[in-house]
Amino acid sequence: MSISTPNAISTPSTSPTITTDALIIGFGKGGKTLAAKLSAAGRKVVVAEASADMYGGTCINIGCLPSKSLILSAEQARRDGANSTPETREAAFEAAIKEKRRVTSMLRDKNYHKLADQDNITVITGRAHFTGPHSVEIATAEGPVAVTASKIFINTGATPRIPDIPGIHTTPGVYTSTGLMDLDDMPQRLVIIGSGFIGLEFASMFADFGTAVTVLQHNAEFLPREDADVAAAIRAQLEAQGVKFLFNADTKAIAPAADGGVRLSVAVKGMTRGASQACDSTPAAPGTLIPISPAPPTLQQPPAPLATRPITPRCHTFKRNHQTMASRGSPSRLKPDSA
Repeated sequence: MSISTPNAISTPSTSPTITTDALIIGFGKGGKTLAAKLSAAGRKVVVAEASADMYGGTCINIGCLPSKSLILSAEQARRDGANSTPETREAAFEAAIKEKRRVTSMLRDKNYHKLADQDNITVITGRAHFTGPHSVEIATAEGPVAVTASKIFINTGATPRIPDIPGIHTTPGVYTSTGLMDLDDMPQRLVIIGSGFIGLEFASMFADFGTAVTVLQHNAEFLPREDADVAAAIRAQLEAQGVKFLFNADTKAIAPAADGGVRLSVAVKGMTRGASQACDSTPAAPGTLIPISPAPPTLQQPPAPLATRPITPRCHTFKRNHQTMASRGSPSRLKPDSA
């Protein structure tokens, strides 16, 4: 049963109050699995999800599957030579985004109906807040719905941890991995702040599409938790794809560039001067609740004065599409989410 559909939200006309055995806040992997189990045991279940774009959770919508769809498309573009000219790069990227959206839409709809079509399960699209130990009010598009449940499960997931860099929240073109996977136009150049697993995954993917990618790492370490030979092999592979690395680079500020791009002020340890860099896209490296790529640390000593000369490699301006991304994790294979 459903109070909302993926494309339309409505409040039941009979009563704005629902009494149920279990309320699950969040339609993610854990919540949808628990809802199905409770329903099979004869329990009445309400599932509240804040966004109609997130039925099924992170993996199928903004995580594992969309990123792997794009990676497969990028690898195919590289093998076919579609990343060799601006025209073919744009066409390959546009096709990849279209396919990614098709896959996520299909899986999201499948996950939605797996729960909403069950008689014991009611799906409500709206943001929930507690009004008591066993009561919640869900703000839907057409008004509040009150839910009382003997058991309430919180399955809300996490949000990116954005590093405290001046301008990171206010500069257009600064993205987390979520936004970077849903661009309409391919960036000509991309800067990724942080060399965590998801940042490197995106570096490889965009390099295969033909984007010039630079990774900024705040210290001299590269994948320190991996064996040294494994880390060296990964770095060599990325460099063979054209990815550039700048270590001991601490991003001090992000601002709009005069020509419409994104400009980063970067202090590099060991350089007599800092640097300023303009680019199309700059993934910042926050993670989710448990950060994969750490935020830049506080410097123990004042950084060198920042100069205005560009560092190499430079990011050029791509008028409609200037980004900065925040990275997360790195699942390995694309497979449909049947759960």
